[in-house]
Amino acid sequence: PSCSGTASTSDEIVLNVYNSADYIKEDADEINDESDKGLVHQFEDYCEETYHQKVRINYSTFDTNETMLSELKTGKADYDLVNCSDYVVQKMINEDMIIPFDDDSTPNYTKYVSPFVNEKIDSIAVNGKTGIVGKYARGYMWGTLGILYNDAFQGLAKRGITSEEMEEDMTSWDSLWDPKYKNLLSIKDSVRDTYAVGIFETYKDDFTLDGKSYKGFATLKKEYDAGSISEEEYNKEITTIFNFCDDDTLNVVGAKLRELRDNAFGFEVDSGKVDMIKGDKFAINVAWSGDAAYAMDQADEYNQSGTIDGEKVDDTSKNYVDLKYALPETG
Repeated sequence: PSCSGTASTSDEIVLNVYNSADYIKEDADEINDESDKGLVHQFEDYCEETYHQKVRINYSTFDTNETMLSELKTGKADYDLVNCSDYVVQKMINEDMIIPFDDDSTPNYTKYVSPFVNEKIDSIAVNGKTGIVGKYARGYMWGTLGILYNDAFQGLAKRGITSEEMEEDMTSWDSLWDPKYKNLLSIKDSVRDTYAVGIFETYKDDFTLDGKSYKGFATLKKEYDAGSISEEEYNKEITTIFNFCDDDTLNVVGAKLRELRDNAFGFEVDSGKVDMIKGDKFAINVAWSGDAAYAMDQADEYNQSGTIDGEKVDDTSKNYVDLKYALPETG
């Protein structure tokens, strides 16, 4: 949001903002100087100092997109700005829950946003039509979904799993279903992301086997690697598989995800980062690339000084942690 379009006034503007946890810097427990202030506080100061406009932001966070959506639908909450995943923007547009941005409301975003991000947002379809989502949403973060793993986890040696073996295993979504990793992995409490993992495991033969498989798709990755289909054709086929939601697919993927649940330590959204940094609960985490990058940086700090984000961790059983991030080849 911008406060530059508002005339100088003593009246306070109140903005209600709803965001995923950990997505921006928040205030420190004690504010002693400017560096202790979070982004919300900095924005309020900026508006007052630069435009002489008093702005107060009521800032709240949610754990999952579904929790946020439920609260908005039931009228328990009303917000000016919501940060959520792309598929939720689709739902909110379809259900007339949000309004488009004014064309001139985000001049800096329009000037500096990556063309790649704009292309991604414009390609998201609403009722089969593209070029709509960009009117309602501004891109905040883009990345990948992969596997964050700690090949120095103590429980691996007890099972005879070497670092080299684990590195090879993590190139495949299959590893999450492998009994040798039972109770050593956590998965996302996020419908779209965990469903995607189930989709790619269910349709793995469409990428690797000769001939045709479940939905009659050709061997996509083999054909792409051989140069017999283009990048555009490959992505189009993947997108089709990625969005299967017919009854047959839901039943098959549902069964796969129940198997995955039984093999996992548990579900998480935000806590997995710290658990992986400390290396005391599980060795594998289905992770977004932004979280993975944060965890890898903090793990280095934790190894060296026993701190996370500069805060000393009270941990008498501190273990050496070696975090790596893998993008499985399927999908």
